[in-house]
Amino acid sequence: HFRAPTPRADGLSGRRTIRWNPEGCPANLPIGSMSMGTFRQPADARVEGVISPMIRRGFDLSEDPDTGARRAPLVPQGVLTGFVHAASITGCIAAWHHGSWVLVVLLWMIIIWCNHAALTLLHEAGHGTLTRVRILNEAHGMLIGFASLIPLNVYRYVHARHHAHLGRERDPEFWPYNLPCSSRALRLVYAWLELTLGWIVTPLLYSVRTARSWSLVPRPRRRWILLEWAMLLIGWPVMLVMLASRGWLDEFTIGFLIPALGAGSMQTIRKFTEHLGMHGDTIMTMTRTVEYRGWIGRALSRSQRHVDHHGTHHRYARIPFHDLPEATRLVHGNEHPTFRTHLGAFRDMLPHLLDPRVGPQWRASDGSCPVHGSENSESDGTR
Repeated sequence: HFRAPTPRADGLSGRRTIRWNPEGCPANLPIGSMSMGTFRQPADARVEGVISPMIRRGFDLSEDPDTGARRAPLVPQGVLTGFVHAASITGCIAAWHHGSWVLVVLLWMIIIWCNHAALTLLHEAGHGTLTRVRILNEAHGMLIGFASLIPLNVYRYVHARHHAHLGRERDPEFWPYNLPCSSRALRLVYAWLELTLGWIVTPLLYSVRTARSWSLVPRPRRRWILLEWAMLLIGWPVMLVMLASRGWLDEFTIGFLIPALGAGSMQTIRKFTEHLGMHGDTIMTMTRTVEYRGWIGRALSRSQRHVDHHGTHHRYARIPFHDLPEATRLVHGNEHPTFRTHLGAFRDMLPHLLDPRVGPQWRASDGSCPVHGSENSESDGTR
């Protein structure tokens, strides 16, 4: 059990006890409310009537129980993506051996896309919506977390608080852009570190923020986090020593390391496109959502598990990814317009890279940090 603030009519924070499920999501809040923390929005009965069955049927991709329509199975898509990923890495190393740098660069683009798709799988595993078989959900997430340097349970802990305090001072994913007391120089330096070295810097931020708030981490999760940290600290050096002993470090750099850095940059660009420069008071006004109309855009969106339907995901975090496009049309409607392409959303975000900020607290800031900004504070909202 944790204690989380809930808004009251007078604008002050009340408190209620929230019971958590194993995925780090509150189990006793209405489906239509925000998962936890700062944003609690009333449910729309019309929307709830459609959204609730989506959440209940969860992972059933074979047939829609309401319409009987056939759905694309998840396993073949995953197998196809894995095959393309492995073939691209193999082809990239072979092209490098033959000195075909043009082909190497082209294959890097495919590998980076597949790497980013794997990060969206980590996101689904963090929410517990990757597969209904829990052990497979955890194993898949831990494997991707090992390769991306982000332990699944660290990601789950930090990401739950991102959902709780979207863009506010207590959102650990957007430090330091969410702190009015932070200098512009710090925010600029950190933003460009994330953009260029996101594969290293962002996982480090996640682990540091988790370690700093260790007393708030649920006790059952602590053992898993320690185990995954140990896997990283032991597994990676052992793997690198084995690669060096066989003379494969160059191949590792070409086939894995450079694309991993590229995927880290792509992840940071997506993260900024979703939220940077947003200063609203609601989930929808804090998030940029992309809704493709053409079949090519929809196919690309599906390959990334529709993570671009981001406002809808924040509003209903337990909706399986394959239902997000349909839910977006209901949740956004005409009140909250969406972007037609990622390029449009990116162009809207781009000017904010000159002074990276996020969150409504910037609108009326005196440049001081709130006393509850400490992660170990009683008023942190997760105790």
